Amino acid sequence: MTRIIENHLLLPDDPPSPSELRRLLSAGSGNSDLHHGYLGPDEDLQKLIETDARFLEERGLTHEQVAEAVEQLFASENPEEFRGTPIISLEYIHSPPCPWRDFIAVSPFDFRKKVTEIVVINRTKVDEFFKLLDERKGLGVNDYAELVKRDLVAVFSDLHPHLIRAHQFFEGHATPYRVDPTKVAHFLGI
Repeated sequence: MTRIIENHLLLPDDPPSPSELRRLLSAGSGNSDLHHGYLGPDEDLQKLIETDARFLEERGLTHEQVAEAVEQLFASENPEEFRGTPIISLEYIHSPPCPWRDFIAVSPFDFRKKVTEIVVINRTKVDEFFKLLDERKGLGVNDYAELVKRDLVAVFSDLHPHLIRAHQFFEGHATPYRVDPTKVAHFLGI
């Protein structure tokens, strides 16, 4: 049983077991929002967390700094740019809950649209991005994986600050929602 406290915090009576957590992190976990999942089928959660932590340490960054930069992105007053980089703010009425079942960014009782995803365009590839956008007459959520793979964008969710701060988790390599520590400084200007 999970209780909702102050509209945002989920307090599980029992945290998920390792096997249940693995299921919740996987694509097709029963949550229709998780087309890509949080973690690839062959990725080891603990090894991924350790590798990302070592990378941050080598660069002199902390999980807190990255989480705070993502929060600043969502708090930005300009819906078209962040620190001189073009962004696309996407509004939805919900956000997925944390797979550890300890947080949700948007109350499940709040049905107003709000920005829950922001696509940050690679500042060195802005022309390439807009050329592709023009050729295709628009881009959708299903295009995220290709855009991230081509290093044209980074996709940030309102859940990322919590995942990074509380669980030191940037998501796996198999999802376009990964906040790749090797690229985050470039995309967010930290």
